Amino acid sequence: MTNWNDIDLATVPLVPDFSVELREMEDAGKIVHFVSPTHGELAWFPGWENADRDLRHFTAADVPMGSIDEPFDDRDEGWRIVIFEQGGFVYIFEDDRPAGTRFPRRYRVARDRYFFAWAAVMHQFNPPMSLDDLFNAGDA
Repeated sequence: MTNWNDIDLATVPLVPDFSVELREMEDAGKIVHFVSPTHGELAWFPGWENADRDLRHFTAADVPMGSIDEPFDDRDEGWRIVIFEQGGFVYIFEDDRPAGTRFPRRYRVARDRYFFAWAAVMHQFNPPMSLDDLFNAGDA
């Protein structure tokens, strides 16, 4: 188990241009990727297949987030991601092993930027509709 308080979080690289994208993966549909124009590929969720289908019902409460004491921790075969908020930043740690604790990929994002990025991708796959549009969609 990693003691997050033992890590000097100030040394974790800041990503000011963080975004969330869905990318098509062969035989898996669209997969969630954390990206940055200046840093490139940051992290991804390889086991979250067909994420576009899930995002149609996604709410803010579904955004991957935890606290430093209880981080969001997801793992799959050959992969682990840990996400938590501390001091106005969201920290993203990714390892190539499901029980990994080295986390060779570490990033931090301003909390607001993290949620704005999720809001943008959620809007893309689950845009808000007026009640008129909602009721008329059933007629199509």
